[in-house]
Amino acid sequence: MFLESYKPRHSKIKKKNLFGLIKYVIFISVLLILVLVFAISEPKDNKKTLDKEFFIGNYEKSKNILRIENATFVGKDKKRRPYTITAKLAIKESSKKNTFMLESLKADISLKENNWLILKTKKAFFDINSKVLSSNQSVGAFYDDGTSFISPSLSYNLNNGIIYGNEGIEMLGKWGNIKSDYFSYSTDDEVLVFDENPVMLINQ
Repeated sequence: MFLESYKPRHSKIKKKNLFGLIKYVIFISVLLILVLVFAISEPKDNKKTLDKEFFIGNYEKSKNILRIENATFVGKDKKRRPYTITAKLAIKESSKKNTFMLESLKADISLKENNWLILKTKKAFFDINSKVLSSNQSVGAFYDDGTSFISPSLSYNLNNGIIYGNEGIEMLGKWGNIKSDYFSYSTDDEVLVFDENPVMLINQ
């Protein structure tokens, strides 16, 4: 009777060990899945240089939008003169392949003979392909000789050095001031053209 009812203990031990192993594998698998999901969904917020000739800044990228905090765009025009554009925030939507929207920007532009020009505005758009910087908000410009101007909007081709605006300009200098409805400026030959109702007031 005793032998007929006897069941070996080692088979029970094997079943317990197998069940424990299955639970351990399931636990590890779930843990790995959670880690992978967290790593994929976590936004990147580290300072990186995506392209040394392009831009530098802390960036966060999602499926449709690239956001760069404290962005810096660097480059050279066709005369190999450097320029630097800094912005508090740069945003590029995936639908706009080459265009960044810039907030609180400052553009430092080198001119010939070590002269320089600075542009400032609250909002602008920069096409990284054509190198065109444009703004439909008030833009302030400052030259190294103390001359400055304000324009409601302008477009600046950083590659060929042409700036123009068709919504007016007011230029101030030691000599006086000029107002005009249209202006253009070439940084190559430093020729400034005022057109459409220009008015000049000369200081006495």
